[in-house]
Amino acid sequence: MHNLIDELVRYHRQKAALVADIQLLIPAVEEGSVDARDELGIHFESFRGDSEKAHHRNEELVLDELVKSKNPIHARIERTAEEHVIFGQLIHRLCSEISGPFDEPAVLVANVQWFLSQYDDHASNEEAILFPAADRELSATAWSRIGKNWIDLT
Repeated sequence: MHNLIDELVRYHRQKAALVADIQLLIPAVEEGSVDARDELGIHFESFRGDSEKAHHRNEELVLDELVKSKNPIHARIERTAEEHVIFGQLIHRLCSEISGPFDEPAVLVANVQWFLSQYDDHASNEEAILFPAADRELSATAWSRIGKNWIDLT
């Protein structure tokens, strides 16, 4: 795979580790632990940080070049940019919910688990569909254009 795709995949692995950490917190959050909820909030803040925004922007650069290539695009990856916007809105709502009144831990946990499953599904689709299609279809010129606009996360 192209080295820029490798960078995107490495970021996904970092987020997968964060998701695993969040999963470990869920039983304590369900039991009403304020400390676990606070830690959950810290973890979720990273989903709306600059690195997340830059990562999504980089994925959209790849998607834009794939669209320009005029090759057929799987319907699932056409929605990548739209899903990034939706994730931003969901993260904002979840962060507010995490920091708000802690009356119903089960509701918070259900919302967190739903978000994590959607995020995992999104990343899995990018890795299974978007990245291989880009690697297969994009020219050296297209990769050069992507590279000029790439936001370095290292």
